[in-house]
Amino acid sequence: MAKRLRVRNGVTEIINYTPEEQAQYDAEIAQALADRPAIDAEIEEGNKEQALLDQGRLLWIIETLLGEIEAIRRGDPVTQRAQALRNRINNL
Repeated sequence: MAKRLRVRNGVTEIINYTPEEQAQYDAEIAQALADRPAIDAEIEEGNKEQALLDQGRLLWIIETLLGEIEAIRRGDPVTQRAQALRNRINNL
């Protein structure tokens, strides 16, 4: 019999595994290790998607700011956003 430590309700216990329980435990560990690359790939894919969303947001902000700057150059009526942009430029 294999001895294992288990924490239950904040109390650490030593429990004895039967050969069947030990085999099941070993199989679960092996499965978790086998699944790890797939899990890592899913996490990496999620990180890439988030990076693309962040990049898209930044591009949208840049395009918006460029549009406001162009409106200022053309002398279009000042919008609240354009005024805020002018204030930021003046404070640089």
